[in-house]
Amino acid sequence: MKVSILICTHNPDKELIAPLLNATRNLNWPDGVSREIILIDNASRSELKNRTDIAVWSEELSEARVIREETPGLINARVCGFKESNGDVIIFFDDDNEPEPDYVKKALRVLETHPHVGIWGPGHVNVKWQPGGNPDLQKQFSGVYQEHHQSEVTYALDFISPSTMPYGTGMVLRREVADAYLEWFDSKMSTTTGRVGDSMASCEDLQICWIGMKAGWAVGRSPGLKISHIIAAEKAQWKHLARLRFGIYSSHSTALKEALPEKYTPVKPSSPRLAGYLLFQWFSWITKSGTPPLNVYLSKDLGHAVGAWKAENLPLPGWVQRLTLWMYNA
Repeated sequence: MKVSILICTHNPDKELIAPLLNATRNLNWPDGVSREIILIDNASRSELKNRTDIAVWSEELSEARVIREETPGLINARVCGFKESNGDVIIFFDDDNEPEPDYVKKALRVLETHPHVGIWGPGHVNVKWQPGGNPDLQKQFSGVYQEHHQSEVTYALDFISPSTMPYGTGMVLRREVADAYLEWFDSKMSTTTGRVGDSMASCEDLQICWIGMKAGWAVGRSPGLKISHIIAAEKAQWKHLARLRFGIYSSHSTALKEALPEKYTPVKPSSPRLAGYLLFQWFSWITKSGTPPLNVYLSKDLGHAVGAWKAENLPLPGWVQRLTLWMYNA
């Protein structure tokens, strides 16, 4: 048995990635399990293998190495990791994650006890806010930053169920799932990139889950898997939240259409209908005393609408483009 830990990162902040580097040093490994830890530098401005903190980390851990993926986009980094690794089990950690020391042990245990489940995610994601974030945002929207806690193991082959679908954060998958995804990805079926630079595009992790499920594997979450998600102060601001919500919801339709065309229901976008609905939402926002800010309040519905236009390869109306630009910069 071999476990591959894959860390995808782009221009990581030294302070933010430090807890993850320390956590990988402190992981408890079961006897008889070989390992590799691969940090995938996804087109960072300067090569990370030459940065002091990364170089010291890779020297300290004999199983660690740093590779570089020149094509920007989180999914390109994930695919690079799939191809460069050779573990029977793959675990993804983001550069702002801090897994519990027993994460690997608990992952292997839940894989062994549920042989029909191909992908697992953590049942406990604890959001840790760095100082300087907006306190109202932190109270209202921790779930958008993946905060969740569950006491029981859940899994399903329900393609759309959000309650069992793992995020990319701390995702654990069998090699068979990675191989199925690579076969699909290499067939040029996907345009979903995940995060690219300042873009908040998303849902590449959902596509991994969906392709795994098409191959016959259930997906789930286990409370034994515990991880912290560290949120930098600049990401705990209203402007970033609006972009994040818009990126998530505008990516979903295309991701679903590509991975599960049989589950995708085309929606013909209507400019007048969207205008009327957003006007209604604006009045609703006024009655709620303007909290959260209007760009955050509209970001989900506007994202859904823009995603529908994109999924059908239709040009965005000019007013929708201008509204999206305002939402990004308000």
